[in-house]
Amino acid sequence: MPLWKIRHFQYLMLKKPLYYKNPREAKLERAKQALYPPPALIYNTYEVAAMAFYEKFMKAMSPVIEKYHRLEVHGLENIPPAGEGFILAPNHSGWFGWDAVVVGSILKDRKVRWLSWSYEKEHPEWNRMVAAFDAILHNNERPFPYGEIVNGILKPGGIFGIFPEGNSNPMSKWYRLRPFFPGFIRVSAMAGAPIIPVSVSGLEEASPILWAKEEEREPIKHAVALPVVFPTKVIVRFGTPSMSGLDANGLQDREALRAAAEKIQIEVLRLLKNDRPEAYAENAAGKRIG
Repeated sequence: MPLWKIRHFQYLMLKKPLYYKNPREAKLERAKQALYPPPALIYNTYEVAAMAFYEKFMKAMSPVIEKYHRLEVHGLENIPPAGEGFILAPNHSGWFGWDAVVVGSILKDRKVRWLSWSYEKEHPEWNRMVAAFDAILHNNERPFPYGEIVNGILKPGGIFGIFPEGNSNPMSKWYRLRPFFPGFIRVSAMAGAPIIPVSVSGLEEASPILWAKEEEREPIKHAVALPVVFPTKVIVRFGTPSMSGLDANGLQDREALRAAAEKIQIEVLRLLKNDRPEAYAENAAGKRIG
């Protein structure tokens, strides 16, 4: 969808009459609305345009990424057929979500709905960008959208993508797998959808985070990173699908959820060690596992 149509739709979505003293004032106001639309309009607008934008972007970027990163892919036979919903659970690599773009480009004919942290106050421009890809926004002020993911994506046969670590690594801790948050395990159990562990190697070096202020169970909000993507070789491995193994009672058992998440974490680590033997994982207590 052309950008001017998107902006025009935003203007129409104001749902109130606008009166101006002269044509110049009207033109300036329209330009202001186009450049800085209210947040609610952003999400409503991109919900309409995101599918077309995503498909065109991924199909255009797929051959570029394949050549630029000398992309090597293993395990595509583990991807369920169209119409069957499933969850992608990769390790988080690099910054600004390039890893999501790379994984999405491999499945360019099928849309992946990624979960993204919402920086409404700190970085509203980030929210605008990920809205264009129809990402699901979440933060401490937004409850985890279980219903939207289960009923809106997985049960209809879609693909849900999540980085269970929550954060990427600075250079000093490349290929460390942080503890996996268990929310994706609960989603899998609620939807009856399999989880596919995914390893991504090469992107830590492609878009390095030089320094980051890390806070416990919080996303990185302050970091120093290079605003480039280097042409490193990237290898992506899709593992064997697995179910959460939890019933309704298990959904309320934090220890069972944590153990199931750790099982997927170890499987991602196993895949990652094929290409990065130095990779390691930490559990919630900070101890190395796997």
